Amino acid sequence: MRSACSSRPPASRLRRWAVWVVLVVAAAVALAVGAQPATARPSLAQRTRALASEVRCPVCVGETVADSSAPAAVTLRDDIHRELAAGEKPAAILAGIESVYGPGILEKPRATGIGLFLWLVPVLVALAAGGGLAAAFAWWGRQRRSDPASPGDHDLVAEFLRTAGAGTPRAAGEEGG
Repeated sequence: MRSACSSRPPASRLRRWAVWVVLVVAAAVALAVGAQPATARPSLAQRTRALASEVRCPVCVGETVADSSAPAAVTLRDDIHRELAAGEKPAAILAGIESVYGPGILEKPRATGIGLFLWLVPVLVALAAGGGLAAAFAWWGRQRRSDPASPGDHDLVAEFLRTAGAGTPRAAGEEGG
């Protein structure tokens, strides 16, 4: 005979644990599958497009080699494709293009030499502008605090409060009389 303390039969407890085990295993499998990258490596065409989008078209204004249909851009795009297919590293390809056309050919300047200067100038200008604003507000705050109202101003306000506020409740800080 079963004891009165046990509210569930052993089969019911086993089923409950089995459901939890199945849920944990399913979650683990889902996480393992979801953690895998969608594609292990982008295709050659995708890598060519990505690298070509980092190079400005040498003859067009405001277009990259990836977007331009100018003959010079098509030639550069073909060169990038050929070099990537040969196993050349993207950094080496960009360095080669930069050596031929100059540093202005790259959409993003390199963070070395003059390129580092170009990356830092906007940051330094923003910091200087923020510091200038902070100094101006601090100076303005000191100017307002160092110029208190004169005794004549206090008398004028007190006279106004006495005459204009005759029928109104007294202002805070004013003594009764």
